[in-house]
Amino acid sequence: MGALVLALLMGLAVVWTNSKRTEELLNEFNNIMLMIVNKIIIPVLPIFIATTFATLAYEGSITKQLPVFLKGYLNCFNWSLYLDYSSIYYWWYRFWKKILGLY
Repeated sequence: MGALVLALLMGLAVVWTNSKRTEELLNEFNNIMLMIVNKIIIPVLPIFIATTFATLAYEGSITKQLPVFLKGYLNCFNWSLYLDYSSIYYWWYRFWKKILGLY
């Protein structure tokens, strides 16, 4: 939580002071972190997930854990569909409102 507050305050400070050097430093740090995520974390993540499921299967607790995982996955999937459809309806409404001259 502290890192989140620090990031927010640093971003606001850069915007308020128009500090070009600090902005370049933060952009460079952003590029470093994106490279770490793209080169290390994303390739290792499937292996981590597979070993976690293999451990659960070996211990015999996958029958207890899998329904909870599936409920969470389906809940996230439903929310993503809801957000996609709600944005489609919003833009469709704006389009027809503009076409009909109700703006």
